Amino acid sequence: MFRHNPRLAVDLLSELPIPHHDEVTVQSGDLPDCPPTEYRADAVVVLYNDERPVMAIVVENQLSDNKDKKWSWPVYLTTARAKYQCAAELLVICPDQAVTRWAKQPIKIGPSGSYVFPMVIGPNDVPRITDPQQMYENLELAALSVISHGGTEAEGSKILSCWLDVIAQIPDDRSPLYFDYVAMQLSQEDRKHMEALMALSGTYEYQSDFAKRLFGQGKAEGKAEGKAEGKAEGKAEGEARALLTVLTARGLDISSDHRTRITTCTDLDQLQTWLTKAITVTHTTELFD
Repeated sequence: MFRHNPRLAVDLLSELPIPHHDEVTVQSGDLPDCPPTEYRADAVVVLYNDERPVMAIVVENQLSDNKDKKWSWPVYLTTARAKYQCAAELLVICPDQAVTRWAKQPIKIGPSGSYVFPMVIGPNDVPRITDPQQMYENLELAALSVISHGGTEAEGSKILSCWLDVIAQIPDDRSPLYFDYVAMQLSQEDRKHMEALMALSGTYEYQSDFAKRLFGQGKAEGKAEGKAEGKAEGKAEGEARALLTVLTARGLDISSDHRTRITTCTDLDQLQTWLTKAITVTHTTELFD
């Protein structure tokens, strides 16, 4: 999301005194200054004024409480601060309220009283967007709204319906990426509800292998293709495409070596294992650990 709209990170930090700036960019999330471990944030958004960095925002999407993050987050922050030589802020986005409470806990650095206080955006901090035009104008914020508030109740259902209408109107190949990103972070109940809304409205058709797999569609296609080809490679190819779609939708960089390893793998079980891990990893390297 932040690769398409880096301004979103600034908007989410509206409560902080943001320095004056005339440019917002997304930089590489690689923070390799502390060998031998590679530290990689989900995204680093840098604000510039007169071509000089004035603030770096380290962005993390956190789906669950992971105690290891409390060790790596201060590294992300201080490394970004040293790399760009400017103020730095840690922005953590959590679609779950329980994870939000966990992420907001201060991180104690040492006995002298040094702490890192993450700026955490939970579901209660994300606006409930039900206007199609507002969604269309800010697809990334709309995706957060759907993830945080979409559901089976009246307002949540309205948000989901609005999102499906908007996604169907996106004129480029970003549609399946946004759809997959949202779908894989919804609960199973909310995904089923979204599928029911899609069946009723007919406004959006599954465009990616991941979506077809997620909603249980395309099974007959997969069997027919496998029977026609007489090989398991057809299924493996579909799993590989689904895996690449998930990684791309999450904004993770895929090196040429990793892409080759995925697309040439014919082990269906291995590909399914990678696909499951792809929902939570922060770097493609973690798939192969």
